Amino acid sequence: MIRLPRWVLIVLLVISLVFTIAGIAMIATGAEGGWVGFLFFGLCSAIFITQLRPNLLVSQKPEPPEILLRRFPGPVELRMQQSKLVFTLLGVLIFGGITAYFIVTERPNPIVAAFLWFCVVCLAVSIPFFLFLLIKGGGLRLEADGFRLAQAWRNTFTRWADTSEFETGSTALFITYRGDGTAVVTYDDANAKTGSLASINTSIVGKNSALPDTYGMSAEDLKTLMNGWRERALAKNAVTSPPA
Repeated sequence: MIRLPRWVLIVLLVISLVFTIAGIAMIATGAEGGWVGFLFFGLCSAIFITQLRPNLLVSQKPEPPEILLRRFPGPVELRMQQSKLVFTLLGVLIFGGITAYFIVTERPNPIVAAFLWFCVVCLAVSIPFFLFLLIKGGGLRLEADGFRLAQAWRNTFTRWADTSEFETGSTALFITYRGDGTAVVTYDDANAKTGSLASINTSIVGKNSALPDTYGMSAEDLKTLMNGWRERALAKNAVTSPPA
């Protein structure tokens, strides 16, 4: 993702807040388009705030890694933050609705309209995905032999023996700063299929795989937890494995 400098985010936040207040004034006076302006710039303000303070979307912070490591061999389960999913779903609904409203009321030329309808359809298709995640939830489950990732309809298991040491990377393409929410935990999976996706992951975060979320923890704490669990699992397997 493209990460803007903090000063740019602050400037955009101030501008969005001004237009959000203007939208409220339009609603109060009965002016046309007041709700559209309020919803659009209000959502933009919320996005800029969460980019400046990602921890605002953390509804419940997990226990520290040193506490969780005492529970080896587990299992221990970390869940995706529901507040983040709700925020994303609201963003999809608002942006999709405003885009559809613009097409119907402003009637842009056919090429622009076709592109905008395509965006609306893509947003609409993503709604069941977020609803399913909200209902079922997604998470990371640490077990003695490996870890399980639950992502909506997909559930994968990776053995500790097939992973490299875990590190931290950033999905920001240009600029990154501490606590900006772009940090991810990365690793090399020996069984990951080689191809364009693995190449893209490697070019962005330096490894062929990455955990899809930090589950309310900082990337550094999650990295510490994953490496600590992996070390214990590999050491246990080395002791219990019969000699050759």
